[in-house]
Amino acid sequence: METLFSLLQNMLIAMISLQRQPHRTKTTTEFLTKLGFDRVVVHAAIDGQELLAHGGRCRLLKGTWRLSHDEVVDGVRTRITRHLRASKLSTQGGTEVWSQYGCARSHLAVLEQVKSKILEEPFVLVVEDDLALGPGVTDSNHFLSQLSSNLCTLADVYPQWSCVLLGGNAVFSHNGINCPSSIPAFRCGDDVMQAHAYLWRQTHETNAILDHVVKLLKKGFMSDNALALTMKQFPGRFFVFDPALIVQDPSVRSNLQLVSKKGGQSGYNQDLCLGGHPAAFRLAAVVEGGRETIGCALEELHVNLSDSADDGE
Repeated sequence: METLFSLLQNMLIAMISLQRQPHRTKTTTEFLTKLGFDRVVVHAAIDGQELLAHGGRCRLLKGTWRLSHDEVVDGVRTRITRHLRASKLSTQGGTEVWSQYGCARSHLAVLEQVKSKILEEPFVLVVEDDLALGPGVTDSNHFLSQLSSNLCTLADVYPQWSCVLLGGNAVFSHNGINCPSSIPAFRCGDDVMQAHAYLWRQTHETNAILDHVVKLLKKGFMSDNALALTMKQFPGRFFVFDPALIVQDPSVRSNLQLVSKKGGQSGYNQDLCLGGHPAAFRLAAVVEGGRETIGCALEELHVNLSDSADDGE
């Protein structure tokens, strides 16, 4: 009978990574291999900037982005229109809309595969390509031993757990939300954002939980929001390491952020911060790998200033 350590060592790891950023794919693969993981499978992320550059159009209507772009369906290039629910971070310039859309669609594609894989795999880990060790790691040379020991304890105390985030931002920690669990290494996951590394466990409920996340993503929720809403729907099934074992590498510029006065979420590149008006947003050219991509900045500028005027700012 396989030990939990060996199951984790050989578990499927689905890494989401843009094809135009092979250096990040390579670095993260090496990072995971060094931690002791053997099965890293790279899933090409859907590149929102590529969709924008080839005729993508977007418009904000009553708090929802309406995005139109070309997509190959059954071998035929087709014009697709989908929706992305705008978060406050998005409408205030904290995230670039097309990149956020690509992120959500990428997680959707991977989670649909996880749904089928989890029937035969005891564990599946979904990660992005900007990982670094978190403060919860006691010894990087024994990462798998620490992980397996913690998960073994979690299963003993909370046998119903289905998903563990190796790191994340617990949005609230009061009134019983995201409260500490009875295990020192974990916090209950009720509303956790920045799901950059989350581990699924095969249980009789996991497919139903994955179904719920997938449905929300198809309805246009951003990936973090879809997962956080699912946590509320399935209490006691999600946990997050606290302190984190894996964090987003602060030295890597996020693909999601274009310009933000406050710098967006933790881990985003603070060099892109803007001063001045709280809702200020500038037209920015982001140069990555020799390609210039321009976001929906002008459109967001109009929305942001209008929203601020309505708020009396």
